[in-house]
Amino acid sequence: MSIFKNAVQDCLDYEPQTSKKDKKHNHSKTTNDAEVERFSGLRIRNQLVSPAELSNCFADIRFVRLPSIKNLLVGDTLSGCWATVGVVAEKGAPKTSSTGKPFCIWKIGCLDENTISVFLFGNTYQMNLKEEVGTIFALFNCGVRKDNVGAGFSLSIYSAA
Repeated sequence: MSIFKNAVQDCLDYEPQTSKKDKKHNHSKTTNDAEVERFSGLRIRNQLVSPAELSNCFADIRFVRLPSIKNLLVGDTLSGCWATVGVVAEKGAPKTSSTGKPFCIWKIGCLDENTISVFLFGNTYQMNLKEEVGTIFALFNCGVRKDNVGAGFSLSIYSAA
């Protein structure tokens, strides 16, 4: 221990001084600055719904991150009120169902390279037809469909509120 003390002896009486930088921070937030949304962990720029409004929407609802949905399907179920958030990664071409009504399939994700298929039917399809890839959506009480092959799943949305 004395060898260490001898080696650092010159530094023991050293008094560090604080830097004399300007204490004022004039960085103003621009519209291009992205804030981390607390539920999904995504950085969102040009957020249309305020964080307070989003907190109110999720207040009495079970929030489930996209990657966790797969784990919940193994044991637990997604019954009751629940919600998730995802980024539109890919938009499929419009299709026609067996009943003659239009629908489309989107791929949504949380920017971890894994995506989930989301089937949009009814007024959900009509209202969101023109949304662009990169748009972030909050999805409430979607239908969850297990894939016939493998352990995958998809979500179905029939009405937009």
